[in-house]
Amino acid sequence: MPAKPAPRRNVALVLLWTVALLTGWLVAVQAALIAFAHQGQWQWPSTYRAEVVEVFTDTSNAFTRDVYVTIDGELETITLPKPDAARLKPHDTIRVLDNFYATPLRPAQFILTPGRVLAEYPGIILILALLAIRLIRRSRWGLTPEPPPVPEAEKKVFRDTFHQRAQRHSENPSTNPPDALE
Repeated sequence: MPAKPAPRRNVALVLLWTVALLTGWLVAVQAALIAFAHQGQWQWPSTYRAEVVEVFTDTSNAFTRDVYVTIDGELETITLPKPDAARLKPHDTIRVLDNFYATPLRPAQFILTPGRVLAEYPGIILILALLAIRLIRRSRWGLTPEPPPVPEAEKKVFRDTFHQRAQRHSENPSTNPPDALE
């Protein structure tokens, strides 16, 4: 009989499957945004340090803002999400993460934070969750231990006919020792 899993094992598996499904959904949404984007630009994701020179406050795009920055002494323009750009001031030093596919709805760059990395690259979390599910399912963690095996005794097999059996059991049980299973 297999051992029943403990509640903590089931809870861990349910949480991991929830994370896997949510991140899978997020990957699907990002793929749909890329598939239905009528214009966009692929770029290799990279990170770098930049110093803010000026933040444009034009309202031509409701989702992004252009920011003048210096990267290794060169003046360049990056496009950040509006909330990220709104809190920047000149001479701020920021770490920037390039987006892998920039569209008018998805800016070309982000301020590098752990939350942003996980939001923009949910495949990392998806792979980790699936690996953790596989690890838990293969391990004995959270399962009740199997009972130790019972050693089998030496069995005595009687091969007799009906009459021999009747004679064997017809003797007085009080005078004979009981049949041993040895």
